[in-house]
Amino acid sequence: MGNPHTVVALSAEQALEDLDLNQAPQVDPVPPDGTNVEFVVPADPLVVDGEGQVRLRVHERGVGETLSCGTGACAAAAAVRVWAAEDGVDTWTVQVPGGQLRVRFLSRADGAEDVELSGPAENVYRGTII
Repeated sequence: MGNPHTVVALSAEQALEDLDLNQAPQVDPVPPDGTNVEFVVPADPLVVDGEGQVRLRVHERGVGETLSCGTGACAAAAAVRVWAAEDGVDTWTVQVPGGQLRVRFLSRADGAEDVELSGPAENVYRGTII
């Protein structure tokens, strides 16, 4: 995804709700440049009408919990896709505290994949530097 991610699967929505992400989660071994940590709960059922469904909260390195993380959503979808969907599901809905994102895996001619992220965007601040 271009930056380091650690994805942790949780088995229940309540476990996701109960997380305290005010402090950085412990990761061992600690990557040299730190890591974003995504906590993900796969939906039950995981796949509906060919689309995977997960819910996510993220602690971004150096920042803390954020309402959304694009690369984190992509990393979480990729991890759950490999763990549980056998790479057969190319489109994922990722629910984050800030809204809903869509992640798609697109096959390339060379056998690799591109990852496409889409979702709403909202301007939350405007400033002037003088």
